[in-house]
Amino acid sequence: MDTAYRYMLRFVVDPRHEAQANLTRLYEFCRRARVDDVMFFIAPEELSIGQVYAEDAAPWLEIVAQAKPVLASMGITTSLNPWATLLHCDRGRTLPEGKSFTRMVDPNGQEALSIGCPLDEAFQEHLCSFFASCCQAVHPDTIWVEDDFRLHNHDPLAWGGCFCEKHMAEYARRIGHPVTREDFVRGVLQPGEPHPYRKVWLDTGRDVMAALAQRLGKAVAAVSPETRVALMSSAPQVHCAEGRDWEKVLRGLAQAHTPIDRIHLPAYSETASSSYFAAFNQVSRYTRAVIPEDALVYPELENYPCNPFSKSNRLSRFQIETAALIDAQGITMDIFDFMGNGINFQYGLDTMLAEAKPFAAALAGLQLRQAQQQGVRILVSTQSSYALHTSQGAGFPELYPHEVWWAGILPAYGIPTAYTTDDAIEGQVVALSGQILRTLGAEKTRRLFAANQIILDGEAASVLADMGLGMLAGIQGCAWRGALTGQQTYEQVDNGRIYDHFASARLTAQASAGNFLDIQYASGAEIFSHVRDYHGQISGNGFAVWQNRVMILPYDGRTTHILFPARRDMLQDGIRRCFGSAMPMVEDAAHVALYQYAHALVIVNAGSDDLPSLRLSWPGADTGALRLVDREHLQGVPANAVALGETVVLDRPLPSCGVWVILY
Repeated sequence: MDTAYRYMLRFVVDPRHEAQANLTRLYEFCRRARVDDVMFFIAPEELSIGQVYAEDAAPWLEIVAQAKPVLASMGITTSLNPWATLLHCDRGRTLPEGKSFTRMVDPNGQEALSIGCPLDEAFQEHLCSFFASCCQAVHPDTIWVEDDFRLHNHDPLAWGGCFCEKHMAEYARRIGHPVTREDFVRGVLQPGEPHPYRKVWLDTGRDVMAALAQRLGKAVAAVSPETRVALMSSAPQVHCAEGRDWEKVLRGLAQAHTPIDRIHLPAYSETASSSYFAAFNQVSRYTRAVIPEDALVYPELENYPCNPFSKSNRLSRFQIETAALIDAQGITMDIFDFMGNGINFQYGLDTMLAEAKPFAAALAGLQLRQAQQQGVRILVSTQSSYALHTSQGAGFPELYPHEVWWAGILPAYGIPTAYTTDDAIEGQVVALSGQILRTLGAEKTRRLFAANQIILDGEAASVLADMGLGMLAGIQGCAWRGALTGQQTYEQVDNGRIYDHFASARLTAQASAGNFLDIQYASGAEIFSHVRDYHGQISGNGFAVWQNRVMILPYDGRTTHILFPARRDMLQDGIRRCFGSAMPMVEDAAHVALYQYAHALVIVNAGSDDLPSLRLSWPGADTGALRLVDREHLQGVPANAVALGETVVLDRPLPSCGVWVILY
């Protein structure tokens, strides 16, 4: 098997249900689809019994032991995927008779039936013993820790935990005096300036999960040192609200091995490719930016509940190919159901995977690392939940930072972006959203504005003003206007320039745009547009650039319905003319994203329409040197690009869900 790009199939063989027939079909599928690794589930999803003990796993492991030498003879490695660590959800499952440990408790005091408390010694012993026994039995290539290794999303608990007696005692120890669960939760979620309890909550979650990862990694290494322990992760903003230390968790699990993360690809079922790709930019690329740079990445392709009604092969192939943008060295695949029905060849998955692999491997072979991406920098922090201000104090989702809005907007506008966690960067265009500036604090914020050109959404601009630093963006005063107040219904271009081929173009500023921040500027602001009420009267400034240093789109950054052709053109004009940037950008196309590297552009058509050709605004491009790599041209061919002034025309079809690499 070709292991330059690894296909890793997650698969169920239920020892009680047609096991031998399913193994036979598995071997044939692996041959046809060019699979490199099979990770066998143990009691997953519908077949879950809750917490699994060694005696429960024994018949599942016997099947794995039987399959392993056959797969090895085909050049395929064998891995394990236990379904439960803490356990995703109770779903009515209870602990087996005679088994006991502390279960997770939610902020309201509700106790889970089977979900383990990660601080409890008895639970830790159970989890480590179970993983060690599995590895000792079959010595897998990799054993995977599911994404239930987290504090959030443990139904039926309200949000998650843990607020059991052991945790409450630990919180009290760190605080220095006893505290009730109700008072502690109230303090953690206190609106406005964070209460000291917030830090105690985040520090405890951070320490407990890192310590458990370390203990679990050591337990596996003690019995099967060749086995790698890998992690599946969820959305980073949610992990931020539980204080995750990505470095310590991943390296604790990995021990002597290189860390591995199965990054979430946010489409478990069919969705529009443009919607998927916006979420990919906001979740998957965000994850890659906060995990260790040396980590191996095998993202998660899933089509639950795993049948042709769930997801098309076309969208799955699009996910496989675009995973190159987060450094994927392969892909893990949930493409057959979890109930043990096995493989149905009628769905054509084997053919799709075999056809997709050469291009996926070629993309991986180009060594285009996310850390080397250029363009507008999206600044994020894993520490933001420590500093952000809640508004209601009503629930833990208020602790999720909203720092990646621009990562869903700018790629759709054909503007290159790159994630960064470095708040000391210089000489860049930096896009800020949400409350990231509270995380930086006043001194770092001043340095960031002095050393870079800045793009703000309305929430970031409002936070800047609230911190007393509004003059860094020329803000003399500002106030929020509700989306449905009638004070703003549309935005009209008033700077005399043509956007979206219209003079005085109009854009919606009503409900779909979100709440509007009415900003009064100091001198030196170029106002591109004004927001108007339904009578056509000006009610505030719209898109603006202050002193060619700060650009503000004055909406609250909570919706992608802000997407509009004239708004794209204003942003591109501001970046090109006011900021003086020569970065390449897509002209006159929707949902065509650019990813720029030192010597390559990756172009992704995330829209649903095929494009007959593509126009790029790209000053200084040497069109004669451009080469194209795509599904049909793995070694590259001349791009046959034509220069029309500062526009580069690529006169060839770019299909929907198509990916090009332009080498320059």
